[in-house]
Amino acid sequence: MHLAEMLEADLGHDWTLAKMARLAGMSARNLTGRFGREFGTTPFDWLRQRRLLRARDMVVGEGVAISAAASELGFSSPAHFSTAFRAMFGEAPSRARRAAERASARNSAVR
Repeated sequence: MHLAEMLEADLGHDWTLAKMARLAGMSARNLTGRFGREFGTTPFDWLRQRRLLRARDMVVGEGVAISAAASELGFSSPAHFSTAFRAMFGEAPSRARRAAERASARNSAVR
């Protein structure tokens, strides 16, 4: 869906179902049904998953501060972001970053 590309391009935007439906040119009910058929989830669950995947890249891979990633990706607070991150990935963002740093240090030491 073209809408998914638009959402992905602006993950931090304050999306509402009405805004998404308007962009897709359909009613909110039709959008929700179509999104479910296309992606197997609701628009907001899909958006949360994409935000969290991008956040993991930012925090773990790029070294972006947790509070900056939370703000940039539209989370209401770093605490809310950390809770959602932990629910999806099984660990806090700070712990994921430390684990990646340790793995990187081990890989550098081996070379």
